[in-house]
Amino acid sequence: MYSQLTQGERYTLGALRRQGLSGRAIARIMDRAASTISRELRRNACHATDGAYRPSKAQERTSGRRRRSRRVKQHAPGVYEAIEDLLRSEQWSPEQIANWLAGNGVARVSHMTIYRHVRVDAQRGGVLRSCLRQGGKRRRKRTFGPEKRGRVMTQRFLHRSGR
Repeated sequence: MYSQLTQGERYTLGALRRQGLSGRAIARIMDRAASTISRELRRNACHATDGAYRPSKAQERTSGRRRRSRRVKQHAPGVYEAIEDLLRSEQWSPEQIANWLAGNGVARVSHMTIYRHVRVDAQRGGVLRSCLRQGGKRRRKRTFGPEKRGRVMTQRFLHRSGR
């Protein structure tokens, strides 16, 4: 399984790089995938100056990216209570509920999040699925089998059809 480089591994990488070793050689020494090493070197090299890899800067950049990354935030329980109430009493669609919640400044919740909440509730034995207008019809994959559109007719087919 993939795991990001630690701070110590970054310093080891920097030292091995200064010795002039290739990315693959470094990967073998560190017992890491070559792609992990090349990605780290490409992502965290000091492109503005001389293009060298500096472990302290690399760690700084990684920490900054992790800090700025968008974490999955759970909505407050009150938001889900409002969603369930609107589903049960008003029988609104998840799209209507999402628009109403955003319009009234309650929360910004996508309709897919509401559908996901209904699905989780149904897996736990809840009845929210029956409150949906369509009764929570089973989702089905729309594509199956080989693509039938956009095919070029083969020569053999043209002879058989008499063209």
